[in-house]
Formats: sequence, C-alpha cells, structure tokens
Amino acid sequence: MSMAAHGLAHGFAPKARACLQAALAAVLAAACAPEMSVEQAQQRLAASFPNVRVERVQPSPMSGVYEVIADGSVYYLTHDGAFLLTGTLYDLAANVNLTERSKNELRRAAAQRVSSDDVITYAPTTGRYTVTVFSDVDCPYCRKFHAQMERVHALGIRVRYLLAPYRGEQAHRNAVAVWCSADRRAAFDRAKQGAAVVAADCDNPVDRNLRLAETLGVRGTPAFLLENGQLLNGYRTPENLLEEARRAAAR
Repeated sequence: MSMAAHGLAHGFAPKARACLQAALAAVLAAACAPEMSVEQAQQRLAASFPNVRVERVQPSPMSGVYEVIADGSVYYLTHDGAFLLTGTLYDLAANVNLTERSKNELRRAAAQRVSSDDVITYAPTTGRYTVTVFSDVDCPYCRKFHAQMERVHALGIRVRYLLAPYRGEQAHRNAVAVWCSADRRAAFDRAKQGAAVVAADCDNPVDRNLRLAETLGVRGTPAFLLENGQLLNGYRTPENLLEEARRAAAR
C-alpha cells in the first residue's frame, strides 16, 4: 500500500468505525425496543391527528418502523414514535408492494364482513370466482357491465352488487328505491336498462356502502373487489375480470 493510500485508510478508519458503531447501536436499540401497543400509537398520533383511530400496530419488514392501521389506511411509524410516514413500502429484493399487500388484507376482511343481506347477488349455476362490485344504477359503465351478465356467468363469475351511488342526489334516491322495491333484482335490472324507478324508502344499506367504498379506496363506479382484496377501479370486460380473478386466486 502506498503512503498516500495508507494515509487515506488511516484517516477514514475512525470514521468508518464510528459509523459502524452508530449503525449497530441503532439496530440493537430497535431490536430491544418493546413493541408499541395500539394505545401507545394512539397517544403518539393524538396531538396531530386527534380524530384518527388506530386499529392495529405491528412491526413492519423495515427495521425500526411499525406498520400502523388507522381508519382502514396503512401508515408507518418509527419505533420512537417521532415520525409518521405515508406512501408505498416496496420490498425490492422480493419485488413485492408491501403496502398494497396490507391494503388487500384489509379490503378482503372488510368484504367478508359485508352481510349477505346488504348485497344483490347474481350467481351462475356453477362458479369458481366471486367478485364484489360497487355499482351505481345510473352510471353508464355500470350499465354496460350489467348488460353482459350472461357472459359473466358463462365465465363462472358470481357477482355481489353493493349499491354505491356516486352521481348525486337523484342517483342516491334511485339506489334507495331499487333496494326498497318488492323485487330488488327486477328493479335493479330495469334501472340498469334506463327505466324510471318508482320512488320508495325503507331501511337500506346505501350510505353504509358509500362509507365502506370510501374506506376501501373506491374512486367511482364500477369498482370490483376480488376475493384476495385487490381493488379494480373502473370498468372491466367480463374476460378481463376473469383474468384478474384468476391471477388474484393464484397469489
């Protein structure tokens, strides 16, 4: 080694050792830190986000950071509770979107909690896949999808409709009227064909569906929720929906 190289190595060695020691100390501190409880996370967030309700806290795959589920959304909180992160956490080595994976788990659990009494179901004689569809009786692309229900059934897809009107007060009234009809499916079919809906009112899940849609990240109708919790915003052809359902089932 030349004298110059030896001098550089000698000059950087203390700095390298100091950096290594600091990094090791940080790793050890994170490893030894007690797990944060839901109550502790709630306290950390309360000052800046008083209306946010923390539902779950668990270590994330990233060292020194917790994954926090709050109001149906995914956040990241440093172990000391000093910094809150939002955005996408991506595992480059595994090529996995960790944030989306967590969101899928939340959406899947939410879909499983939906009561069968709150949906309008169109089921084929034999079906392999079930898709939950947020739909507005007045939206053109919702009508386009519904008009292909025979093809959807031929591909083995069962559809669970949740009425979620995004097109204003009249659309909301129409959704309620469909739900409150003596024959919901017949009223739904007529409305999808553009026929007027006879006004009616009753106890209904429409507002509840809209709140669920907002929590899950639905941006408009139609929106398709697959069995693995993956959300597809926007119109899909029956063939594309089958392809997505197959891919989701394989994951």
